[in-house]
Amino acid sequence: MKATLVLIFVFSLIITYVVYAGDKPTNDKTSAAALIDKMYETYMSKGKTYMQEKKYSEAATEFRAAIKIKPSDEAANLNLGVALNRLSETSAQTHLKKALALKPDNPQTNLELGLYYYTKNVYAEARDYFENAADFGKGTEYGAKAQEYLKKIDRHMGEKPWYVNFSLGTQYDSNVVLSHSDTALPLGISRRADWKEIAYLHSRYKLVDTDSIETYAGYSFYQTMHHRLSAFNITQNTLDLSLKYNALLALSVGAQYAFEYILVGGKAYDHAHSIGPSFFISEGNGFNTELRYRYRNTRFYNGDLFSDNSDRNGADNSIGILQIFPLGGTANLEIGYAFNKADAQKVYWRYTGNKLHANLMYQLPYKIFMNLYGEYYSKRYDGLFPTDNKGRDDDTQTYSLTATKLLTDNMGVTLGQTYVYNKSNITSYDYKRNLSSLLFNVRF
Repeated sequence: MKATLVLIFVFSLIITYVVYAGDKPTNDKTSAAALIDKMYETYMSKGKTYMQEKKYSEAATEFRAAIKIKPSDEAANLNLGVALNRLSETSAQTHLKKALALKPDNPQTNLELGLYYYTKNVYAEARDYFENAADFGKGTEYGAKAQEYLKKIDRHMGEKPWYVNFSLGTQYDSNVVLSHSDTALPLGISRRADWKEIAYLHSRYKLVDTDSIETYAGYSFYQTMHHRLSAFNITQNTLDLSLKYNALLALSVGAQYAFEYILVGGKAYDHAHSIGPSFFISEGNGFNTELRYRYRNTRFYNGDLFSDNSDRNGADNSIGILQIFPLGGTANLEIGYAFNKADAQKVYWRYTGNKLHANLMYQLPYKIFMNLYGEYYSKRYDGLFPTDNKGRDDDTQTYSLTATKLLTDNMGVTLGQTYVYNKSNITSYDYKRNLSSLLFNVRF
């Protein structure tokens, strides 16, 4: 009997040991992982507390301990970089750049790197990081701080209050239409192809630049020179004034005025005044919304090619919304909608328009910038067109792709291809058009 009891006791011990031994590694692993996470959180929490107390040396010690546990942790590297930056340690750069590599669109990291180079008077490098922080951190304290330092850099470097952009190039137009991308000149379809040279100048002068108000005056000049169809050469002069008021951290209010005067074939074609407000809303992390209203009053001149041009005299009211979506650190997507109501002297030139458009901007390696644009514009005209005795409906699709290669900081070359298809229920206004462009750009 005693022997039996002893055997049972020994057997129980063996089973208990086997079960315990089988469970022990798993429990140890779980406990070890939990302990490591707890230690990391403790170091990070103590470090942040020291940062609030401005005890940067003690904070750096805690963040270094956290990095030993998690060497590739973005938050630990960023916080250590900030603490070392406050101590003016050169090793701050190493940890900040490691944090940036882990999350390139973090506005705080970009701001801190900007501060690092700013304190060392390396303003060109600092500007790049501040500009990134301003872009990625719109509507946040990091974005606002970056804007402040950008203005300080401008004052340090004595930035010119003006700039001039100049473009010169050639373009092949498969169907010469009286318009270009910056004007609303409709119609006058020739259905003839031609080569043309293009010259475009845009300049701007900063009148006022404070933390809350910015005002600018600008002048633009555009000229086309056709090889054969010189009667369709366009000369455009535009003067503009703009104001922007930073009302709140996430809200800015703007106002714009422009005067435009256009010649076709060396003779007056039209002049126009446009004015209206804009509202800019920053949702943060690069997301932005623009609301816009424009009133435009245009007077058209009669000429040999356009004997009834003045029939289109009138005003246009438009309202639109544009939303900007950041796509990582190298791309932006813009999507917009606009509604407009155009008046005219003759009822059949009055119309209601609805426009949807999207623009994708992408930065490639080697300083190459791609731009893909698409637009759908629907116009429904009032009254009956005298030539066909029916109301006119137009649906226009526009697609364009451009690639710009920067040769230096202020020079570049642009290749572009644009396709336009206007589908109209009136045959004479139904057309297709292809434009191929090569432009050389320089900025002073």
